[in-house]
Amino acid sequence: MHIAIIEDDPNLRSLLKIVLSELNLQMDEFDNGWKGLDGVMQNNYRLLILDLMLPGISGIEICRKIRQSNNQLPILMLTAKSEEDDKIAGLEIGADDYLTKPFSNRELLARAKALLRRSEVKNQSGNSENKIISIGNLKLNTANQVLTKNNVEVRLTSKEFDLIKLFMT
Repeated sequence: MHIAIIEDDPNLRSLLKIVLSELNLQMDEFDNGWKGLDGVMQNNYRLLILDLMLPGISGIEICRKIRQSNNQLPILMLTAKSEEDDKIAGLEIGADDYLTKPFSNRELLARAKALLRRSEVKNQSGNSENKIISIGNLKLNTANQVLTKNNVEVRLTSKEFDLIKLFMT
């Protein structure tokens, strides 16, 4: 999985890549809004770092289009605009977090980690229909509600399935 960075300032893009390298995730960078939007819509990213003011199309419009497509990609919006109305507009359009330039590298990293954690928990609970959860010699197939222990199938009632799934997750 990757992180997408849509930022027109090459120096800031380089800084973002250095700071976020601690996450050990590959990063794709885009220097204008249209390229970035195309990249985000065609790929499966874990996090988007999005500048508000971009050539081509604004970060607000990119965020709006991503949310209109039902993409729940976590979005951290970066901007030099520090007015409360600008922050509120970004959050209301669908950004998950908002960071004003200049920002602390440690704060950027902490916010990115928090967004990744939240999206991972959400994905684990939201995509459980076709998932196999394994713990030791137990495997729970959430698609067909079958538990196997030592490769022996154990049928579960609906309530048993709900409980074992809760315990295993």
